[in-house]
Amino acid sequence: MSVKEALVTAISGRDVDSEVLESAFSDIMAGDATPAQMAALLVALRMKGESVDEIVAAARALRAAAVPLPSAQPETVDTCGTCLLYTSPSPRDRTRS
Repeated sequence: MSVKEALVTAISGRDVDSEVLESAFSDIMAGDATPAQMAALLVALRMKGESVDEIVAAARALRAAAVPLPSAQPETVDTCGTCLLYTSPSPRDRTRS
């Protein structure tokens, strides 16, 4: 699993390859990582210091997993991503098109 690979690399203090980290975050968003794995990876990245490439890789995976929501007002912008925290289906319940 790419989460484990990314975790081992980050714990060792090395930058995680962007493809590996993007895959790890994709696994996380798909619900294929345990809460402990998610927490460990985020803490390991923070402790070693995130590189620009790692931040970009994570952002790519998060954007790929984002679900667009229709809005009656197209100028509406969600600036923090928490508005659906308690109403959204879990990542496992989402269908991808």
